[in-house]
Amino acid sequence: SATPMTVPKSTLALLLEWLAVRPGSSTSGPIFVPLDPGSTLDARLTGDSVRRIVASIGQKAGLARVPRPHGLRHQAITHALDSGRDIREVRKFSRHADLNTILIYDDNRKDVAGDIASMLADD
Repeated sequence: SATPMTVPKSTLALLLEWLAVRPGSSTSGPIFVPLDPGSTLDARLTGDSVRRIVASIGQKAGLARVPRPHGLRHQAITHALDSGRDIREVRKFSRHADLNTILIYDDNRKDVAGDIASMLADD
């Protein structure tokens, strides 16, 4: 089922441009379709295809490490936390069902246990 999402205006503009030129109907069906020969216009782009596209763009950009879609998602969540956003807001942004998942991202950002141990050792 479709889940409503708010997207930045710049992203919306790009999506509308794509819908105007993509093959097939612009009012129904998947937004992103495979464009390789033999594919049907009612097929959705697969997760593996997204991974290959992201990796290809990363390689063309000369990145030392091949980017992965999940890595980009992780980076966005971490950046939101680093910018000082409330952890509950970041959970909504990430669309993780469980706040504990965001706490894992949060814990991996800093060595909180080490910081507290150092603080206590200095007292």
